[in-house]
Formats: sequence, C-alpha cells, structure tokens
Amino acid sequence: MRLLFLLLPVLYQLGECQDLTAICGSLEAQASCGQCIKQHPDCAWCRDPHTTHQNRCQVRSAFKAETCNPTYVYSPATEVRIGPHNLPLGSPGSGKSVVQIEPQQVVLRMKPGDTLNVQYKYMHKKPAPGYDVKEFLVQTSEFKKLGLEMKFFVDCNGREVEGKQCPTLKEGQKVNFKIKVTLLECRDGADVAISVGVYGYTTVSALYITPLCGCECEKPTQQASSRFQAECSGNGHCECGKCVCDEGFNGAFCGAPDEVVTASTPEKEEMPEPEEEPSESVEPSISEEDVKDAVCVMVEENPEPANSEENTPTETSDGDYGSEPELPEEATSSSSVLVFLTSIFIATIFI
Repeated sequence: MRLLFLLLPVLYQLGECQDLTAICGSLEAQASCGQCIKQHPDCAWCRDPHTTHQNRCQVRSAFKAETCNPTYVYSPATEVRIGPHNLPLGSPGSGKSVVQIEPQQVVLRMKPGDTLNVQYKYMHKKPAPGYDVKEFLVQTSEFKKLGLEMKFFVDCNGREVEGKQCPTLKEGQKVNFKIKVTLLECRDGADVAISVGVYGYTTVSALYITPLCGCECEKPTQQASSRFQAECSGNGHCECGKCVCDEGFNGAFCGAPDEVVTASTPEKEEMPEPEEEPSESVEPSISEEDVKDAVCVMVEENPEPANSEENTPTETSDGDYGSEPELPEEATSSSSVLVFLTSIFIATIFI
C-alpha cells in the first residue's frame, strides 16, 4: 500500500506529460508559431529551417540539438516586471499625500494558460474626507470580460486568507496582499490595463498585461528581413523557419508545383470494382413487356390441347388423305424445336 502511494505522484506526472505532448503535437499547434504557443505555456516552436523533426511545435524540454538548433527554439518568456519609477511606501506623493500602495505599476507578459502572482503592500492612513473606512478592501476595475481570471489573497492579522477583505485597520498598519492572475485566452491580442486600489485611498496602481498570443517572427517586418528567404526556392517566404508557399507551389521548400505533387498515381486512381462492372446479360435490351408479348405469341401459335380426343385425328382411309398420317410426327418435331428455342430465348433474357 505504501508503494502505491509513492507511485501515484509519478503516474500522475507521467499522464500529465503525455497529455502535454499530445497538445503540443496536435495539427493545430503545427499550423504556425502563433498557434503553437497558444496551446500551452510549455509549448515551443523550432525556427530552424533545416530541422529534421517532423513537428516544429513540441514541449520545450523535448527539443534536442540534433533535431533543432537550440538558438532557434522559440518560447516567449513569461515575466513580471515592476515599473521603473516605483516609489516605496511612505514616500512623499503628490501634494501633502504619501505613497500608500506599492508597486505603482506592474507589467505582466503572459502566454495563454500562464498564471502569475503579483505582490502588493498597503499602508493604512486616515482616509480622505467622505470615506468611512473600517476595514481593508481591495478594489479593481472590470477584468472578467478580458479573458482573465484573478484571485485575491490577503495577509490578515498574521494569516493568509483568500478574498479581498481584512477587518479592524489601525493607523499606520501595513497589509500585504497578492493577486493571482491567469490569462485564460487570447482575445484581440491587445494589452490589457487594470487598476488596483484600496477602498478609501484615491490613488491606484496600474496593472498592465501583455498577452503573448503570437510570435515576433510572424510580423511582416521580421519576415522581410529573414535571412532564410532563399530557402523557399523563390516560390514563397520564410515565416518562423517554415516556408509559406506562393499559390501554385508546395512542399517543405516550395520547390514543387501543385500539379506535380498532387498528380495522382495509377495506384491511387479510383477504378470501378470488378463486381460493379455492368455486363451485357445484366442489362437486356428487351423489356419485360416484350418478353411477355413474345411468350404470348408463342402460346397462341402453339396452344396446348384442351382435350386429347379433340386433337386426335379422325380415322380416314388412305384414299382420303394419301400421305397425311406423317403429319403428326412433323408437328411434334416443330413443337419440340419451338419449345427449345423459347427456353433459350427466355434464358438469354433473364440470366
């Protein structure tokens, strides 16, 4: 049982790695560098035009020098950067005010799925006239419609609690709080600005979020200056190490015209199945009505005897008929031939 508990984290980690490999190796991820890094924060793109690996998008840790030059592995860095003009708590502010929240400006660079923590400090002072402040309360501008998730944690009287509030503030009391920011998805790719403040304090801190929803090498200016343009045979342009072919050309280096690559080989041509080939016997040129009419005609010309007595020749003398006694044999022979021909005719139609 103890061994099972030790193996559970390993098995979980293995399953997570397999899922991540499938995400980064998906067809959507292979479409472009931008699509690659949108799939997961750990996905990276190989910009090496001479890569020997089929998938340019892989888990960042899976790239090897043999398949992609390490200098060409692109995975934009996620980072938290404090503004250059940040002032510490208690510093003189505008007029007679002092700085009560720190930092005053934070910049986040995030890929979809990334989560970053931003630490803040607040020092309580007598609030501005008109504010009845009895507790600490974090306030922010709207963010839920921006593709973000934000969770708040406050160090309240020595213990961290999830939420925006902490009761019983005293003059000069310092409160630490944290915002856990997750970029859920890319919207339009534009920067997002959110104000962060504390109720009763009129100055706010600015939180800027730069979604990393594309690759620098995808920009037209980067494509034009790429030194790998010659790799695309003059029939396309190099975008993040991958040739994007002009109309009429394809292939890894755009060296093959469409008609050459897409021409079907004899083995791939669609041929009708042998059993589906029509035969002359399956599609008769004579209709069913014609068959019925032919049979009816033959029956009318050779009616079956209704009564054996009626069809039995009357006894006559040799002088009345001469050689007539030979007629029954001829009639029998003709009937046999007619029946034989009729059988062949019908069999030919319906076989």
